[in-house]
Amino acid sequence: MANISFITLYDKGCMGTRYLSSLLKAEGHATSIVYLGRHEGKIKKGNDALNSDEDLWISVNEYGKDLVRSYSDPISENDIDILLDLLAKIKPDALGFSLRSMFLNTATQLVNRIREKFDFPIIFGGIAATCDPEKCIREADIVCLGDGEQAMLEIARRIDKKAPLNDVNNLWVRSNDNIYKNGLYPLEQNLDKFPFPDYDSLNKFSIHNGALIENDPAIGNMSKYTYEIVTSRGCPFSCTYCCNDVLKNTYEGQKYLRRRSVENVIDELKIAKEKHGIKSVLFKDEVFTFDLNWIKNFSEAYKKEIALPFWCYTYPAFADSQILNLLKDSGMFNVTMGIQSGSESILYNTFNRRTSIEKIISAADTLIRLKLPIRPRYDIITNNPFETENDRQATLELLMRLDKPVDFGLTKLSFIPGSKIVRMREEKHITGVVDEDLYKFWNTLYLLNQYSFFPNRFIRALSRSKFFRDKPQFLQLLLVPKFAETKFQGFLDSLKGCIPGNAILFLKKIRYIVKRY
Repeated sequence: MANISFITLYDKGCMGTRYLSSLLKAEGHATSIVYLGRHEGKIKKGNDALNSDEDLWISVNEYGKDLVRSYSDPISENDIDILLDLLAKIKPDALGFSLRSMFLNTATQLVNRIREKFDFPIIFGGIAATCDPEKCIREADIVCLGDGEQAMLEIARRIDKKAPLNDVNNLWVRSNDNIYKNGLYPLEQNLDKFPFPDYDSLNKFSIHNGALIENDPAIGNMSKYTYEIVTSRGCPFSCTYCCNDVLKNTYEGQKYLRRRSVENVIDELKIAKEKHGIKSVLFKDEVFTFDLNWIKNFSEAYKKEIALPFWCYTYPAFADSQILNLLKDSGMFNVTMGIQSGSESILYNTFNRRTSIEKIISAADTLIRLKLPIRPRYDIITNNPFETENDRQATLELLMRLDKPVDFGLTKLSFIPGSKIVRMREEKHITGVVDEDLYKFWNTLYLLNQYSFFPNRFIRALSRSKFFRDKPQFLQLLLVPKFAETKFQGFLDSLKGCIPGNAILFLKKIRYIVKRY
């Protein structure tokens, strides 16, 4: 039988890879998963708080205790050498990469090193492969588009029989200077037929900081980690910046949003609870709350048979009080809702998120009234070249209307190849480059809403300050964790001794703005 290895880049959840591994193992093939690269959450203090272009996500954690930047930690040469030695021991018949678009260059560098020592076929799959197969096929021998289960099974079967792969559906295959571009298998509508994702510790490897960890608990035994699960594939919406819109178009004419039965989901969680001793659950569906009838059946079964705290995602249009109360009663302790912008112009005309600001406010109020153990969290997209000054101000105004402290993360707008927003950018002749200093200013203003002691009038006064607009590094000093430990009355006193250079000018500006607000 075939021996297939997978590398997941910056994705310890690697849900797609886990499903493929289970499916292959069920047919008798051997699999291994190597987790390479980590997202780091680094606490930043002072002037360099928002200065890095590497940032993927920025937030103030635990209501002002720490400012945290999330970024992708580069993969070292030492880690690559460890990977090559590991592959020499595993001796796979084929190597698959599960990729997102932002890590395609990293995968290319790894492939170049791997080809120096090995001649097994290299397969690119995941979102990057579906969204940009033309670029991927220049680097890989095989590109797998869309849902990969049937294609990977066929790859393993043909490798076992030493048969060619040129005509396998869902695959682009580079062979003898030719590229064979095949059609797609129909989308599987019955998700219950797939085996549960592979969370066994055997043949799971993690490489980081010069160390190889076998049977890594972060991708194997889940007893000390939150168990990640998906109950559906697809999304009810078609946001212009999202990969789901690309996938919907890839499978045009087919039902893209599909959901597992409640019984199937509960069976997976029962096994995870018994086998891995899990303590909490994260439902990673794009929108978990989209089907009231399903939620009714799920909540009853989950409360009775699983009864663990869980976290899920919702959307303003589906932040229904009946659904949310059912979920809270069955164990929901936290929920994240995508807001993305406070500008209806951006939401409607740029993001294709046709939700009014008043609906967002109403949904946020519904979440607050739940009184969950952890306050609801919101997603905001920033560094958006489509935005005007009015759009940025509208986002600030929305955040100031939410119940403080507002718990949210800022994510930079990304341009996924093949997405509608890429075409929009080209049609409007927008370069995609933003004024980084301008967004340091606005992002800092946004983040001030994650503290409870900054009054809205004070934040508005800061937003009108030419001094802080020109020198956002001084405005960022307000995000230093020490300030969050003081009451507003003691705020000015706490600044003394914390500020490098130009302190007197800074203090004068703060005093002036405080008097005005």
